[in-house]
Amino acid sequence: MGLYADRAGLIGSENAFRIGPYIRALEEQGQEVIKCNLGEPDFPVPAFIKEEVKRQIDRDNTHYCDPQTARRNTRNPGGG
Repeated sequence: MGLYADRAGLIGSENAFRIGPYIRALEEQGQEVIKCNLGEPDFPVPAFIKEEVKRQIDRDNTHYCDPQTARRNTRNPGGG
């Protein structure tokens, strides 16, 4: 028996990695692609977003959240 169970080989790849070849193909065709598939956009983060991130960290909003609540709060910046 190896280090991992045989069934561990059944786990697929993260989809963010799967689209890499498609992105590369588009770039080779001369297409301009903004890469956000691995959480690292290839452009500077706007200042207003940096400030909001800092504000949320100061409020201890650093954990995952319920997507339904997050969507509702995004629609109503007052939070309710």
